[in-house]
Amino acid sequence: AWTLALVLVVMGRPLAGGLAMSVAVAIRPNLLPLAAIPAAWMVLRDRTSGGRVALRSALVFSLAVAPAVVGIAWLNDRLYGSAWTSGYGSTRDLYGLAFLSTNVRQFASWMSDVETPVVALAELYFVVPRLFPDARVPFPRLLLGGSLAGVALSYLFYRPYDVWWYLR
Repeated sequence: AWTLALVLVVMGRPLAGGLAMSVAVAIRPNLLPLAAIPAAWMVLRDRTSGGRVALRSALVFSLAVAPAVVGIAWLNDRLYGSAWTSGYGSTRDLYGLAFLSTNVRQFASWMSDVETPVVALAELYFVVPRLFPDARVPFPRLLLGGSLAGVALSYLFYRPYDVWWYLR
């Protein structure tokens, strides 16, 4: 759902992208802050392309995401007594600065153990941009890199687990 949302946003379909993001938020509510990345990208894209309605796409996208946000908050409040508490626990229990060092160590180890070298080669897109010219989509590294960084940051501060299949 998250990937579909990015594809739809790049295709210039903010309403469909926002609806796909709603599904992604319903699946993983903790990734809601990542919705700001495609919204910000649309504003930047529209402003630099000379569009007079730079905020329109981002607004349509955000309005399409809003029902999932309200729905999840309502459900959490009804089931667990607070919009900030889920079946996994409270936000304070799930996230913390103290989790950073454990997660960095575990994720680095698990990535090298579990993923193929192709994943490491994908970093070339960001490190050596001359190999991959930006032809059709403005600021592709900002959208993709921002999305990847947002997911990584979200889970670096998440409660650590002891087995590799929790690698997000």
